[in-house]
Amino acid sequence: MTSDEPSDTAEADQRRDWDPVTFDSATPPAEWALAAIGAVFACVIIALLVVQALARPDTLPQLSTQTTRVTERGDQYVVVGEVTNTGGTAASNVQVEGRVIVDGSQVDQAGVQVDYVPAGASESFILVFSRDPTDGRLVVAPTGFIED
Repeated sequence: MTSDEPSDTAEADQRRDWDPVTFDSATPPAEWALAAIGAVFACVIIALLVVQALARPDTLPQLSTQTTRVTERGDQYVVVGEVTNTGGTAASNVQVEGRVIVDGSQVDQAGVQVDYVPAGASESFILVFSRDPTDGRLVVAPTGFIED
């Protein structure tokens, strides 16, 4: 055998170094471990997305309102509240109407449009009245929306 001819062990070593599937190739074990961890993370994320898509019912938006505070600003009364969507789909262009009722009669009314309320989320709104809502009964409710 001359020095120009490759030995059998040298050829075997070279083949092993180029085999991407063989664990004992030149790829370090740490790199294999990181690749395995990345694959596990990718599978977990995909599984979570599938579960979330299947678990959430495709129901109409279920909207409710809650007022959080009333503040006097000059000759106006500002009512801050939240509209909550507990349904399975989002709602856009949500119309919220507030009425002040004193002695059974409506004495003031205000409305606002909330652009978008995702499923399972809440969005804030502000209503402005000329009469003090604390003088009577304040009724706030969603009156319309577009299903997204």
